[in-house]
Amino acid sequence: MIKKKSNNHCLLYLTDSSLSLQTGKKVLLTISFPKELVFDKKVLDQDAFRAFVTQKLTKIADIKSVKVLVIGKGLLFQTTVPLESPEEKEKEFYASIPFDQEDRAEKRVRTAAKEYILVTSKKFYQTILDVL
Repeated sequence: MIKKKSNNHCLLYLTDSSLSLQTGKKVLLTISFPKELVFDKKVLDQDAFRAFVTQKLTKIADIKSVKVLVIGKGLLFQTTVPLESPEEKEKEFYASIPFDQEDRAEKRVRTAAKEYILVTSKKFYQTILDVL
């Protein structure tokens, strides 16, 4: 007898104030971050934040089926810069990000004509990845 694999993959949606776990159109869990841990897009106590998220996510039995982590607008900053003389646009872009430089996780994707820059908060993003 062959068991069918479950195609019930989960999606995590991370914002600056909450985390939702969804399968298809069904929301399994929504966690609102307490203001004493997260305020104004900043994680105030990293260890307490990690413990809080861990404690909430351990209630979900099928957490290992998470396939996608989506970062909401409040935490994701993105721009496109030309490959020739991108310095001015990059300076403006980085100045608009509310996270300290050491708290930024960055991904760059380069094509033939331009470069895409995506930035988020390490304290939010990396904590969720570590917990998973």
